[in-house]
Amino acid sequence: MKVSVLIPVYKDPKYLEDILSKLVKNTLKDKEIIVIVDGELTESIREVIEKFESNIKVITNGIRLGKVESLNSAVDIASGEILVFLDNDVELPDDIYFLSKINKEMERCDILEMPKEGKADSLFGKIVSYDYLSGAIASLLTTLVLGKNLFLCGSAFAIKKETFLKLGKFSKVINEDWQLALKSLSNNVKFSYPTDLKVKTLVPNNIFEWINQRKKWALGMKYWWRDIFINISNYIKHLPAVLLVGVVLFSSVIVSGGVWLFFSLPETQLTIFNIISQLGIPLGVSAFIHSYLLTFLLLRSSTSLGISLLVNVGIFFAFSKLFKFRFNIIEFMVYTLFYYPFVTLFYIIYGGLISTIIKPKLDWVY
Repeated sequence: MKVSVLIPVYKDPKYLEDILSKLVKNTLKDKEIIVIVDGELTESIREVIEKFESNIKVITNGIRLGKVESLNSAVDIASGEILVFLDNDVELPDDIYFLSKINKEMERCDILEMPKEGKADSLFGKIVSYDYLSGAIASLLTTLVLGKNLFLCGSAFAIKKETFLKLGKFSKVINEDWQLALKSLSNNVKFSYPTDLKVKTLVPNNIFEWINQRKKWALGMKYWWRDIFINISNYIKHLPAVLLVGVVLFSSVIVSGGVWLFFSLPETQLTIFNIISQLGIPLGVSAFIHSYLLTFLLLRSSTSLGISLLVNVGIFFAFSKLFKFRFNIIEFMVYTLFYYPFVTLFYIIYGGLISTIIKPKLDWVY
């Protein structure tokens, strides 16, 4: 099958030159590469395009139409049976057979998502990159169980053109990729999430870049949940897969809760009481009770937290090896203990409260 690769570009070419260089060298003969310049054709974008102009097609909007409109229009001129969508901040592997592997995998599915490893230079960015490992775990498990996916990270994926048109192309919403995944659930569409087709994608390197990105993500997640609840009857049958993903991703919380309940059992409390009493505390009843309470609280809290961290590290480390993602235990501990609670709070406060009261201002057209 012929492959059409579509790459939208706005303002900054980022990895465009690297992407085009690797695609041009790819051994797949039956392919076309389409670059869509949304908005102004800047000098930096022009310089990259001129290096590959004999091997690519270029669409220049002239004005900013937004990613959705740009890609939907480009699909109309794409001649491939398979569409590969790549953001220009994606780093492809040094693999001349990459498109051929996608082509081969697409023989048995309708939508193929490539696992994304977060690429960062700063410590902040490296911690944020574990968001992508978490997303990869969720997508792989859902795909294995359902043969479909409730989520779709649109920065790098492939879809049969016939399927894309049947689903009505990208919807004009802020989270067009997740919306496409939702639409696919109501159709006979099969997903694939091959772990050997990993790409890398840029992540924010500082808090200001992160906030700009996550405002869009928080809003997208808000609308995604809204659509699910509005049409809840369409998604009830997929809840077991969602629950499985939740059990795996939050297994550390589940185990920690189990440990907490174990320490709350009367038998456990009596055992701790007896151990302390055997030590023989000659400081009186009051000191004995204080010692018991302190020991009990410390044991319950430290054991629950310690086991929770061990389970979480074990799961994410195992999946990082499967995906061949980088993994640093110190970074991941910071991610688990500090970053993840913060990002959850951000989504709730911004996506659930602030965006409801104040109209969000985003550098985004949809």
